[in-house]
Amino acid sequence: MVLVENQSAQAQSDLSGTWKRNCSDRFGLQIDRAAESYSIRFCGLRRCSGDEEWAPKSSIVGDPRYKLVSPSELGVRRTDDQTQFFFYRRCQLELEWQNKSGTR
Repeated sequence: MVLVENQSAQAQSDLSGTWKRNCSDRFGLQIDRAAESYSIRFCGLRRCSGDEEWAPKSSIVGDPRYKLVSPSELGVRRTDDQTQFFFYRRCQLELEWQNKSGTR
């Protein structure tokens, strides 16, 4: 029963924000709320990917491509080994990424 309550709480968490494997990295994921799903973009020094260029929109919770460990830790399934995940942590918002979507 505790597990179900925990999953429900995670499903209700807003996952919007900046996610990085290490918060000191200059690259990572920018996740933005998009109606009933999230837009997930990969960002680096020069630009962020456009909407759905890096990954299709997703609810994240319940999507087999993602593993929500906690409201501050998210796994993204690897494409080279479908049994493994890259884990990201919620970090301080990267304001420069807010204006770099799809710009080259």
